[in-house]
Amino acid sequence: MSKRKFWSIVLLAFVTTLMLACAVFFTACGNNQTPDAGQNTEQGGGNPDDGDEPGTNPGTDPNDDKDIAVTAVSLDKTSLTLEVGESYTLVVTVSPSNATDKSITWSSTNSSIASVSGGKVTAKSDGTTTITAEAHNGKTATCTVTVNEPAPEIIEVTSVSLNRTSLTLEIGESETLTVTVLPSNATDKTISWTSSAQSVATVADGNITAIGSGTATITATTSNGKTATCTVTVNDPYADFSFNLSGNGYILAGYSGTDTEVTVPAEYKGKAVTAIGSRAFYDCSFITKIILPDSLKEIGDVAFGYCTSLQTVEIPACTRILNSVFLGCTSLREVTLPDGVVTIGSNLFTNCNSLQKVTILSGSVLRNTFADCANLKEIVIGENVTSVAQGAFEDCTSLQYLTLPRVDENTSFNEYYFDLESQTYKLDGTGAENLYPAETRSYTVNVGGVNRVFALPVTGTDWYYSKSSMTVGGVTYQYSGKPITVTSWESMYEATVSVSWRRPETWTAEFYIPQDSSLTKLTVTDQLISIYDEVFDSCGCEIDIVQKFPVESVSVIGETELYLDEFSLDDYNLRVKHTDGWTEDLPLAEHLTEADKQELQQSGAHSLTVSYGGQSCEFKVNLNLRTFDDAVLEDKSFGYDGKPKYLQVIGIPEDTEILWDNNGQTEIGEYTVTATLKNPYYEDKTLTAHLYIRQAQYNITYVLGIEGAENANPASYTFGEELTLSSPTSDAWEFLGWYTDADFTEKVTAISADEYGDKTFYAKWRSIFEYANGEITGFTEYGWSQYDGGKLTSISIPSEISGQKIISVGDSAFYNCSRLTNVIIPDSVTSIGDSAFYYCRGLTNIKIPDNVSNIGSHAFYECDRLISITIGNGVESIGDNAFSRCNSLTSVHIVDLSAWCKISFGNATANPLYLANNLYLNGELVKDLVVSNGVDSIGDYAFYSYDALTSITIPNGMTSIGEDAFYSCGGLTSVTILDSVTSIASGAFNYCNELTSVYITDLSAWCKISFVSNDANPLCYAHNLYLNGVLVTDLVIPDSVTSIGEYAFYYCSGLTSVTIPDSVTSIGDYAFSGCSSLTSVTIPDSVTSIGDYAFSGCRGLTSVTIPNSVTSIGASAFYNCYKLVEVYNQSALSLIIGSTGNGYVAYYAKNVYTQVDGESWITDTEDGYRFFYDGNEKVGYLIGYYGTDMTLILPVSFTAYDGMEVKEYEIYQYAFYRNKHLTSVTIPDSVMTIGNHAFSGCSGLTSVTIGNNVTDIGERAFDECIGLTSVYISDLLSWCKITFGDFYANPLRFAQNFYLDGELVTDLVIPIGVTSIGDYAFSSYDGLISVTISNGVTNIGEQAFRECNSLTNVTISDSVMSIGSSAFYYCKSLMNVKIGNSVESIGDSAFNGCNELTKVTIPDSVTSIGGSAFDGCSGLTSVIIPDSVTSIGGRAFSYCSGLRQIHFNAVSVEDLSSDSNVFFNAGSNDNGIAVVFGDSVQSIPVNLFNVSNSSYCPNITSITIGSNVKNIGERAFMYCSGLTSIIIPDSVTSIGSSAFFGCSGLTSVTIGNGVTSIGNRAFYECSGLTSVTIPDSVTSIGWATFGDCNSLTSVIFENPNGWWYSSSSTATSGTSIASDYLADLSTAATYLTSTYYNYYWKRG
Repeated sequence: MSKRKFWSIVLLAFVTTLMLACAVFFTACGNNQTPDAGQNTEQGGGNPDDGDEPGTNPGTDPNDDKDIAVTAVSLDKTSLTLEVGESYTLVVTVSPSNATDKSITWSSTNSSIASVSGGKVTAKSDGTTTITAEAHNGKTATCTVTVNEPAPEIIEVTSVSLNRTSLTLEIGESETLTVTVLPSNATDKTISWTSSAQSVATVADGNITAIGSGTATITATTSNGKTATCTVTVNDPYADFSFNLSGNGYILAGYSGTDTEVTVPAEYKGKAVTAIGSRAFYDCSFITKIILPDSLKEIGDVAFGYCTSLQTVEIPACTRILNSVFLGCTSLREVTLPDGVVTIGSNLFTNCNSLQKVTILSGSVLRNTFADCANLKEIVIGENVTSVAQGAFEDCTSLQYLTLPRVDENTSFNEYYFDLESQTYKLDGTGAENLYPAETRSYTVNVGGVNRVFALPVTGTDWYYSKSSMTVGGVTYQYSGKPITVTSWESMYEATVSVSWRRPETWTAEFYIPQDSSLTKLTVTDQLISIYDEVFDSCGCEIDIVQKFPVESVSVIGETELYLDEFSLDDYNLRVKHTDGWTEDLPLAEHLTEADKQELQQSGAHSLTVSYGGQSCEFKVNLNLRTFDDAVLEDKSFGYDGKPKYLQVIGIPEDTEILWDNNGQTEIGEYTVTATLKNPYYEDKTLTAHLYIRQAQYNITYVLGIEGAENANPASYTFGEELTLSSPTSDAWEFLGWYTDADFTEKVTAISADEYGDKTFYAKWRSIFEYANGEITGFTEYGWSQYDGGKLTSISIPSEISGQKIISVGDSAFYNCSRLTNVIIPDSVTSIGDSAFYYCRGLTNIKIPDNVSNIGSHAFYECDRLISITIGNGVESIGDNAFSRCNSLTSVHIVDLSAWCKISFGNATANPLYLANNLYLNGELVKDLVVSNGVDSIGDYAFYSYDALTSITIPNGMTSIGEDAFYSCGGLTSVTILDSVTSIASGAFNYCNELTSVYITDLSAWCKISFVSNDANPLCYAHNLYLNGVLVTDLVIPDSVTSIGEYAFYYCSGLTSVTIPDSVTSIGDYAFSGCSSLTSVTIPDSVTSIGDYAFSGCRGLTSVTIPNSVTSIGASAFYNCYKLVEVYNQSALSLIIGSTGNGYVAYYAKNVYTQVDGESWITDTEDGYRFFYDGNEKVGYLIGYYGTDMTLILPVSFTAYDGMEVKEYEIYQYAFYRNKHLTSVTIPDSVMTIGNHAFSGCSGLTSVTIGNNVTDIGERAFDECIGLTSVYISDLLSWCKITFGDFYANPLRFAQNFYLDGELVTDLVIPIGVTSIGDYAFSSYDGLISVTISNGVTNIGEQAFRECNSLTNVTISDSVMSIGSSAFYYCKSLMNVKIGNSVESIGDSAFNGCNELTKVTIPDSVTSIGGSAFDGCSGLTSVIIPDSVTSIGGRAFSYCSGLRQIHFNAVSVEDLSSDSNVFFNAGSNDNGIAVVFGDSVQSIPVNLFNVSNSSYCPNITSITIGSNVKNIGERAFMYCSGLTSIIIPDSVTSIGSSAFFGCSGLTSVTIGNGVTSIGNRAFYECSGLTSVTIPDSVTSIGWATFGDCNSLTSVIFENPNGWWYSSSSTATSGTSIASDYLADLSTAATYLTSTYYNYYWKRG
């Protein structure tokens, strides 16, 4: 090694060691160093293990001294987003990796946003900066760092609450709710507020404003969905009031409350209450006080009429108080009419009988204003009263106080009248005295408010005054014959009156002192003769009478002759006459001595002396005793009973003493009795009489004189007791009375109490019947009138009357004897006439005797209580309707069946069996009828409607059965008809629905019977014929038969084959009609004619040969032989496939053979199937099954006639028709079609499996499969594509279980691939609970889910465009339906009867809602008609009784017909319907809410009309009687004819200012409407627009000018109406509702 190389190595080791030491040092100190300006020169950011191996120089090959430069620098991120406080270390990559110097310098363009150290970026504040990594040679890499403020912590709301959960407000009030959000530091505490009913209450920021009465739920909702609610109940404080908007104020139109004190509000809904409407409080008899607001300008006619309890009313200064406002307010006592009143109407207070004071301060008082206010005492008339009309106070007979304003000589009242006691007095300015009539009567008058006047009115003439004055308070007032005016009562405490009078005759003077005066003492001086007490009754003052005059004479006043008991000193006065002529009467008793008084207690003449005032007189009186003039002691008889008997004196006064002699005897005999009478006021008297005591009982004999009479009178009578004789009774006789002799000369009605001895009485009679020539024709007047129901209840018709035999009950003899309950008809009667017992409604049973041969028509018509009747053997005929309407008839009794069968009944209701349920033969109920031998016929109607009959046996010998003989014998099950019968009439067995068997013994005889009609043959209902007890199935007609009669085997469905012999030449009409089980028939070549309908309805017949002998085939002979596919035609007739000619024989044929040996296309299999292969169409059919298996798996294929295997086929129509043995059938995939009625009537079928390739199932294919329970399929897609012929084609009609691949289908999901759900696809499947219709389906077929009674939920995808008619008809459990947004049409009755459906959203895509679409959805509460709808079918929402809201948004709907009844009987609950027309609506359709029967109108209670509606269609709301108010917005220009016709509940109407025309009868019969305003915009009012608006009394025309009327709607001019009349509210109302209501009104 060279020396140079050695030192080089040493130097290199030294340098390396030094560098390592420095690296260690800087590493230890690096974290404490902060580079200036954000720069960092450390190498870093890489993995510590990156780089060269230890012991080598970085970037230097130990064997090479060359530097390797950095070519690129990169970072792991070019952009970075951090939040303040976060950090991230960038990873740097230096290329190449073996670069010599890999050091990196880090920098940040804004270290206040983010700093960097060794690649670690630390975020400091919000903003953006760039981080740069730079190599030593300037290579750089950058990263853009975005720093965001740290996202605040999101604290979710956990709960929200309100300070109130319920709140009650009145309309117009508001209250702010306080909301509490928890936790309190929640990030988002935003609250949104909603109200469930904006019309009730609104809410904004928690502030609730009450809008209208009702209930609303206020909901506070947080941003994360937390809610709190408050139930707000809004009451209308004025709910008891009804208001009508008029101009800028409201009229109070009525009051419905019950408060006794009522305050009328000054404003309502922000507007002043300006008027009380006519009759607003009429007849509110409970109100005692009313306070009226100052806002009133008018009080309408009779506003408070007959408020009979009203005592107080505060009347404001109204401008107008109209007529009769307080009419009949009988409790009103005081009223003030204040200043400001201009008009005071007539009769204002008429009949206010309790009114005592009235103050009138202004206005004009009209005639009769206070008429008949009988108790009115005081009237105050103010200064501003302009006039008082004559008669204003008529008959105010109690008037005492009248206050007038400043009445003096300078005041003139030319128009003031006051009515007092039917005389009229006028204030003419001359003084108040003219108020007083010329009779004694006092009135007090206040003049000018301070003066009082009292008068001395007198009666008579010729008065003379010598001195006449009164001194009051030191002032003397002279009497001049006129009232004296006292200027001031305040100073009057003492008054002195001195009077001296004289006149030619007697006279009276009276003073009247006012009750309210302050007078305390009255001194009467001088010669005042008499003072009457009543003069000072009310003044309450002290009276001092100063002087009287000396006595001039005395005398006794009283009777001088009278009875002692009448005398009383109280009746006698001592008359004292004074020297001045004054006379006074003093009580006499006070001036007699006690001895005088004792003397006057005795009878006789008395003379006494009486003294007074120095004068004396003689008192004479004669006092007499009375006599017993009325005293009576009478003879009297008594019956012996061992007790004492007494006579009594009558006619004597009380306290009279009686002294008896010989009274009170006990034994039988005659006694003389005396009585002496004593009384201090009577003279003594003795009376004498006889007392008899007789035996007690006596006998009575009654001679009745007729048989059968009943007598209830007793056989004896008791002496001393009165006995009234009762009338005996007899059904046939009128009792005329009892007589005492057989010659009937002395009539008697009773045995008096004093009669004695045995008696005999004779009864006198006359017949109650009217009769002639042996016929009862009616009754005497006594019997009864046919018009009053009669008198008797039971009668027995006599066999003879007065020797004349009764043989007939005549026509109408007992007509309308409705009280008659029992009638006995005698054996002598042979006939009962027409209507003989017509309307005898009380008759309960009757027996017709054997001798009666004829019962007339209507004989017992409407005897509706008749229960039982017995028909005698002799009855041969019963007329029409003889027993019609005998609805209680239950039993008919006979004794001879032969006789019954022979009766000729006029019609069905002639036979009592028509109504009776029981026929009794000799007491035994007839059930199994065996007709007796010898009866050759059964008459018409013989057993008509006799339900108890179960079997009939017709014997040999009988040849005919009459018309309707066994009609409607509902219990009849079997009939046996033997050989002799040759004819059976029409209807003989009609409606014998339970008939199952007919038994015969001779087939040849049966074929010869002439059946007049199909229901003459019992096979029509029995279907089974038994020959000698064996059921006939393979019928072989005997050779003896040459012709098969009409209807011979009609509907004999038990027949399977028929062989007809060569002897037969003709087959009658309907001979084998309805033999539905008949599969083969052999018609011989002897037959020449086949009758009409001969084989019609033989549905099992598949092949028939027409022999060459046949020349005619009757009409429809083979009609409805649906399976007759092969016809062998050997005749000359032209038989064409599909032709209806020749009796339809080839109509159903698939092949007609013309050769005898033509090869049949029918193939029968060994297992009972019959197939037909159409060689022309190359189609196979299964046409029948004749095996006995109950469970069938149909063949997959069959071998055709030509040996070809047919792998696909159809099940032919009626193939298994009424195969009642079949219980299960599996239809393979090879079957494509199931024909009409294929399995119809298979009532035992319980399950069916449908193959996947079936595409069509014909009409009624599974009809009447009532036992079907299960349907199995394996492909739902295939099932949805099946075309069902009708509702009964689908086996789900009866099946309750539907299985898909063995799983019961309950929640149905329509699979992808189905584009249309076929008609009837799932109809009537009760197992279905939910349905989801997938995307791809565009149509739901008609009746697809009809009557799926368990279906509750349906989801319809957005791909569906139409819902077919009745698609969900009567899905009674359906509660939820989601209709997709592509549906354009909802078919007729689509959801009809879905009464559990509470909500349905009709999407905006729908343009058509079909008729009855939601009919009967009684659970539906609201419906929104979207703006896309253009047509709505009839009854679309009828019977939606729960409907409460209708939102109608349709822009334009086709006008509806008057019988569309879209909302027929909707909203019938108590809540009613609120209707809102949205702002999109331009026209309310014609007849929208009109229904054809007003009883079923929708219960609409409120209507809101949108702001863009221009027209209200004709009859739109006709008969919506629940509607109470309507506001028509200004956008409306026309109101159609009859738009609100019959809205009788309507009380308020606001017509918008845009309306120009109101149609004919638009508001006709709105009987609740009281006022209406016609805006200025209206220029046309139609005919009878307000006709029959009987309560409409106020109409405001905003522009009353220019109106005219005409009888023609097209007229351009007419009779003008004065604007003054229309300006008067009442007159305008009268014109519109009555005077000119039937004209057309126009303006301009």
